Amino acid sequence: MDRKLTLRILFWALVGLQILPFWVVANVPTTDGPSHVYNAWILREHGNAVDHPLLSQYYQIDRTPLPNWLSHAALALLMELFAPATAEKILVSGYVVLFLAGARSLAGAVDPDRSWLALLAFPLVFNRAFQLGFYNFCLSLGFFLLALGFWWRRRGSPGPGLAVGINLILWLCWFAHAVSTVLALVGIGVLWLCTLRRATWKRHLLHVAILAPQAVLPLWFVISHAAPPVPSQSQAGSLWRYFFRMEVLHTFSGGQIVLGASLAALFLLLVVLTLISRGGRRAEPGPVLREEDGFLLLAVLAFVLYCAAPEGLAGGSLLKMRLSLYPWLILLPWLAPRLPERLPGCLAATARAVMVAVLALVAAGNAGAHARWWRSADREVRTFLAATRGIEPGTRVLPILYDRRPSIGRMGILDHAFARAATEKGLVDWSNYEASTDLFPVRLRPSAPRINGYVLAALPESLNVRAYRDQIDYVFAWKVPPGSPLARRLRRSYVLVSEEGPARLYESVARVRSRLPTVRE
Repeated sequence: MDRKLTLRILFWALVGLQILPFWVVANVPTTDGPSHVYNAWILREHGNAVDHPLLSQYYQIDRTPLPNWLSHAALALLMELFAPATAEKILVSGYVVLFLAGARSLAGAVDPDRSWLALLAFPLVFNRAFQLGFYNFCLSLGFFLLALGFWWRRRGSPGPGLAVGINLILWLCWFAHAVSTVLALVGIGVLWLCTLRRATWKRHLLHVAILAPQAVLPLWFVISHAAPPVPSQSQAGSLWRYFFRMEVLHTFSGGQIVLGASLAALFLLLVVLTLISRGGRRAEPGPVLREEDGFLLLAVLAFVLYCAAPEGLAGGSLLKMRLSLYPWLILLPWLAPRLPERLPGCLAATARAVMVAVLALVAAGNAGAHARWWRSADREVRTFLAATRGIEPGTRVLPILYDRRPSIGRMGILDHAFARAATEKGLVDWSNYEASTDLFPVRLRPSAPRINGYVLAALPESLNVRAYRDQIDYVFAWKVPPGSPLARRLRRSYVLVSEEGPARLYESVARVRSRLPTVRE
């Protein structure tokens, strides 16, 4: 069989393996994923006053061109045909295909024979951002990769094809996440400068005109969402350690630190081999620096940005964690490792075959490890959701998680898991953090009560539940100690109606009294 065809078949087979873990669980156990599904459901049902009258009473839809629209709109459309949990699995499966297809497209942008290097991107699929449920950001990574690869391939003919294609990719990227869009524009700008030549400057000016529309939405967003940056508290040593051990992959097992450090070492080895092979060919005619070296420069700049960036910007958070992914991905098209030419050609082919085999095994093993962990995590989520069965559909509920620590892994798989029950039962979930910000399509109406999200997550003991008793039909209390001050306050305004494991369900006194028979004289 042809080598290229074999590599193509292997690549797509491995893509299928990365998708498999989503389909062996009832719910994809991410942190914010349930909240995105819930708000997408609100987006779909907002105008349905017959079945869900409370939604329009408490929520409104922000139709401005915000980032974070893409996953919500896609989920809402998918829910027309599929159950919410299935719609979520289709969305995240699409993310895997988009991300890895983008990596393959970028890896082969300079030389199609280097597309096998996209195998380096497989361990990055299940990164910390994905496990946190940052679906929009993860989708934007795929568009970022596609944008750089697409522009590079078509940079020599800046006509209608490039204009339509690159603007479509970048607009989709924008509606996923602003960070990837801005970095894609900066990246194309750096590559544009690295490929600028005296003979091509007129053609290069066309690229400026083609990409000019992409500046409008980022400028609008910065002006309309101006907020002081959140400074980083990380020291230089911890930043370097996080980056060069690829701790962005560490979500549930210490073995992932080994995987990340090994992958980073492999990247750096390939960089060294590429530099050595370039040095060995310096005697050949031609410039010392090539156009493709713009990718190396861009990767270095992305690393500098990771080190210098604040921790939060324009309302977004965990910026350094997100930025730690880009330098590695940008290196893919630049890598051109070659063994010394004095070695037999068969040895070079064997070395590449071994590397392909090792990377394929790592990709398959990583997918299998996630499938096993997710099945354990999913059992915990299902136990949690089973305790919500006594909640009446179409009511208003405040979930209080006194202890959010997962029993397995490092991630908060229960933090927003209640949103799954809210979606299934058509509830108003007062822990809906997205609706309290101006970063997502669904927002609370100005007249709706706002429960401090920080207090709810970090200081539940200080919650004044009595102040909201007219707006709360049920309180779902998870691991709230029975003798705690919070439990005593709950008993004053609510009635304990069920208890299951560490969960207690309280119903408002007014609702309980409304069901009591009326005594007539």
